[in-house]
Amino acid sequence: MKKTLPPLSNPTRDQGYLSAHTVVSIGKHRIRIHAPFLMALLGMVTFLFGLCLWYMASGSYPLSIAEIFTILRGGGEMYPTLVVWDIRLPRLLTAVLTGALLGMSGAIFQSIVRNPLASPDVIGFTPGVSLGAVLTIAIYDLKGIWIIFGASLGGLLTALLVFALAWQNTGTTKAEKTINPWTRFWNHASSYGFIPYRVVLVGIGVGLTLYAMVDFLLTRTDIYRAGDAVIWLKGSL
Repeated sequence: MKKTLPPLSNPTRDQGYLSAHTVVSIGKHRIRIHAPFLMALLGMVTFLFGLCLWYMASGSYPLSIAEIFTILRGGGEMYPTLVVWDIRLPRLLTAVLTGALLGMSGAIFQSIVRNPLASPDVIGFTPGVSLGAVLTIAIYDLKGIWIIFGASLGGLLTALLVFALAWQNTGTTKAEKTINPWTRFWNHASSYGFIPYRVVLVGIGVGLTLYAMVDFLLTRTDIYRAGDAVIWLKGSL
C-alpha cells in the first residue's frame, strides 16, 4: 500500500521567516524586505552615524557634538569651520563613499561568480593592480596619472589571465561542429563559461604569484622608490 505524506498544516507557521517581512513598492516592482535584514541594516546605519560623529569630534582639535551641528548648519567660528569643512568632512565622505562602492562591487562580483569567497583580493585582481603600480614606480620611475594607468593595466591583464585559465569547454557533438562557432557559442552557452570554484582556485594561485613578484621588486629596487610604492599600496585619506 502506497503511503503519502501529510501536507504542511500551516506553511506560514512552519516557515515563520516568511511572515516577518515588509513589502516595499517602487513603481511596478515590489521588494520584500525581511525583518532581521531591516534590523541589521538600521543597526549598521546607526553605528556608522555614531562613528562619523566620533571622527568629526576627535583629533588634535577636539570639537563637541553641538559645535559640529552648528558648523554644519552654517554657523560657528572661523577655525572650527575650517577644520570641519576643509579637512575632516571631505575625508569622511571619501572614506564612506569608497567603502560603499567597494561593498557594492564585491556583492555584484560574488553574485556573478556565485561564490562567497570571491573578491578582488582573493582571486588575484588586487595583487595584479599592485604589481602594475609597483612596476610603474620602481622600474620606470613614473608619477601621477601614469601610476593609475599602470595599476589599471595590471588589474585588467590579471583579470584576463584568471578568466582565461578558468575557462571551460565541455565539448560539442558532431552535429554542433557544423554550426558557425560564434552561433554555437551563443546558442550553447551552458557548455562554456566559468566554474565558480575554478575561478577562486585559479585566482588564489595567480594572486600569490603576483604578491611574490611585488615583494621581490620592493626588495630589489631603490629604497626611495620602494618607499613611494609602499605608500601608494597602503593608501591614505
